Amino acid sequence: MSATAIRYYEAQKLLTRAARSPAGYRDYSPRVLDELTFIRRAQRLGLTLDEVGEILGLGREGRKPCARVVAICTAHLAEIEQRLVELKTFRGHLQHARRLAQGPCGLTPEGFCGAIFSERSKSR
Repeated sequence: MSATAIRYYEAQKLLTRAARSPAGYRDYSPRVLDELTFIRRAQRLGLTLDEVGEILGLGREGRKPCARVVAICTAHLAEIEQRLVELKTFRGHLQHARRLAQGPCGLTPEGFCGAIFSERSKSR
């Protein structure tokens, strides 16, 4: 992880402030390393930094963040389901355009490829 990312996370209060050595270097505790691991894992799940901060904040307050994690995951899953529906529709349009283009689709009177100009192959 880059130093820039770590400083950004510190500025966003996602990380516990690191202690400083006598020379002024940051001295990261095992707690900070755990926080960095948590942030990366949460990002891999698609959580935003705001959501990560909210979850970390609840834990730091001694409150269980589980209900909020459930709500966040549920919302992300709903978004993914919607995107899957849209992608399946888009895939169908592309497959249809490809089938038309592989056959004698021809040109429209205006000189456009009939496979793309076809009403059924338009993405909506």
